[in-house]
Amino acid sequence: PEFEQKLMGYNGQSSSLMAGLSGSLQGDSLEDGITAGLRDLIKNMKAKDQVSIKPFMLLSLLYMRFPHFAEKNEHGAPMQQDANEFLTELLRICQQKLKPNEEPNVTSSRNVSSFIDQYFGIEYDTTMKCEDDAAKDEAPTNNTEKSLQLNCFISQEVKYMLTGIKSKLKEEITKRSPT
Repeated sequence: PEFEQKLMGYNGQSSSLMAGLSGSLQGDSLEDGITAGLRDLIKNMKAKDQVSIKPFMLLSLLYMRFPHFAEKNEHGAPMQQDANEFLTELLRICQQKLKPNEEPNVTSSRNVSSFIDQYFGIEYDTTMKCEDDAAKDEAPTNNTEKSLQLNCFISQEVKYMLTGIKSKLKEEITKRSPT
């Protein structure tokens, strides 16, 4: 409900959608149009008097901003796209356009710059240490990282989501170091 409320409060103009469809929008204005289009699509979906919903305007703006989503196969049908990639791109646009809530009971102790960071962001601590015997006395490096998603890859070894998330939170990676 918070995401819907924030979108409904977004003051971007629907008229920018038409400018976008005519090809005159670019960059930031196109992203304003996409955010306004998402807001208007949700309004239409919530309206009781709508018989059918046609998200043509929003879809056209998304195709302009992300042309690879508009690719077609040899028969002219839309190609299957990665839903995670689409959601990530849509969240990135909303991350730029939607300001965080400033209500005391909603804002956490961490500093957030957008509504998406506030509600969808993940902040986690990382510790990197060298496992090489020659550098055992090198101090571990502690850091805080931010992300909008946790990766979980299901495979032969990982059959449950919780197992996959835990394995991604504790993993070994190889990095080059001058020391």
